[in-house]
Amino acid sequence: MSETMSFRDFYWPRLPDQVEIKASRRVHALEQPYDGEVLQELGGKGREILGKGIFLGENARAVFNHLAELLQNPKGILSAPGLSVPIEAIFEELKLEGTPRPDRIAYLFHFIEILQSKSVEKPRETIIGKEGSLWVEAIRNHTTVDLLLEKNPWICRPDQLPIGKKLILF
Repeated sequence: MSETMSFRDFYWPRLPDQVEIKASRRVHALEQPYDGEVLQELGGKGREILGKGIFLGENARAVFNHLAELLQNPKGILSAPGLSVPIEAIFEELKLEGTPRPDRIAYLFHFIEILQSKSVEKPRETIIGKEGSLWVEAIRNHTTVDLLLEKNPWICRPDQLPIGKKLILF
């Protein structure tokens, strides 16, 4: 694990006081007509790296401004305490906290990990089964009704799909 923190060409002069790494997954509740809802697991999300700290000294403002400039081009490699290896991330937010003084600036930051795609997939298709319902097809193919409607603009009645017709999944 890293004993320093850096993002692109910026190295923190002192470690932030607090660093939080949050990992989560995408989950969607799919409402079933007349039958409650079904939870769908839609895969992983990039980790979020949040924290807060203080820049101290006569150049505190210049250090904060240098970090703020990185928001203009927010992609880069992030190394931080708690990460076993550096990751590719987006610098999402930098916030000034409290009233700054010439020699002391408190700040909050937020990075989001960019997950690397394993391969480029072509659109997947399926054939509508005997149920003929978009809700059933969404559950069967681990996707959402909204996504299926977006990819298949020809659908007028989600509850009455023509059996045997191709349905684009993504």
